[in-house]
Amino acid sequence: MVIELEHVTKEYKVPCKGKNFFADLFSTKYKHITAVDDVSLKIKKGETVGYIGLNGAGKSTTIKMMTGILTPTKGNVFMFGDSVKHNRIQKNMRFSVVFGQRSNLWYDLPVIDSYKYFEVLYEVPKTRFEENLKRISELLEIKDLLNTPVRKLSLGQKMKCELGGALLHDPEILFLDEPTIGLDIFAKDNFLHCIRQINEELNTTVFLTSHDMEEIEKLCNRIIVLDKGKILFDGKIEEIKKNVGDYHKVKFYLEDYDAGRDIYKEYQKKGNQDGMIELVIDKNKISVAEVVNYYFQNFKVKDISMENNGLEQLIKELYDGRGDKVESN
Repeated sequence: MVIELEHVTKEYKVPCKGKNFFADLFSTKYKHITAVDDVSLKIKKGETVGYIGLNGAGKSTTIKMMTGILTPTKGNVFMFGDSVKHNRIQKNMRFSVVFGQRSNLWYDLPVIDSYKYFEVLYEVPKTRFEENLKRISELLEIKDLLNTPVRKLSLGQKMKCELGGALLHDPEILFLDEPTIGLDIFAKDNFLHCIRQINEELNTTVFLTSHDMEEIEKLCNRIIVLDKGKILFDGKIEEIKKNVGDYHKVKFYLEDYDAGRDIYKEYQKKGNQDGMIELVIDKNKISVAEVVNYYFQNFKVKDISMENNGLEQLIKELYDGRGDKVESN
């Protein structure tokens, strides 16, 4: 395992604000907030893990404990089989972190100057640095950006350069905390494509937090859902679909409709509105093709539209309590 958390809890002591400012100065009361609550998980080398949850669920706090920035109130964090507290400098050489709202690049200097600083900071041999710079520049398509001051880069260009800097020392683990915030759809797809290539070619472990369910579904082979500091689900997307329900929405636009002949009324969400019948079908219970064939054989269908349930809706089902039976790995 490259990362392992054993019953990790993180609590914060926060001052309570009363109505009397002067009284608070001399007698401050505090309350304890639990950001991460008894979390245990294991991550293998080469995995791409999506760590998702609502705002304040504890995602960034978990990353900070994994990387040694924060110390758990309770529990243990291990990296490469050893406590994250031990041999900090050596461990820091083996992972990288990219925060979507923070920069590791010097704002007024060309990108290459920051990269040369990373070369010294991470003690990367000259030959290895030049080889990595060439490979990363080609992979991320940033060769023409290296001599440009960071302040003159677009957000998409800047994030690719941030990723490039994070990869110069061949990290075994790449932590990405909301890395695509503010990127347009094209820049986001390009960025995710680069991450996939890095994972496939170098077997780099990727730990990603994001609010974008589409990018989680595109990139990650495992997802962990956090709710109020606790793990609500840990496994593959297919497991959520199997346990919560893999729903498919089908709309039939009919020329005529006889409710007496309809054997699928239990699946109807909306019925007989200007000839439109909407069904929500759980593919774990019945085949969509079977339902579609029945309507075409028994009714005059003018048109049909189908929409698969996305990851975002599946996560909503978990939060709404329909995922109580989902078993984590």
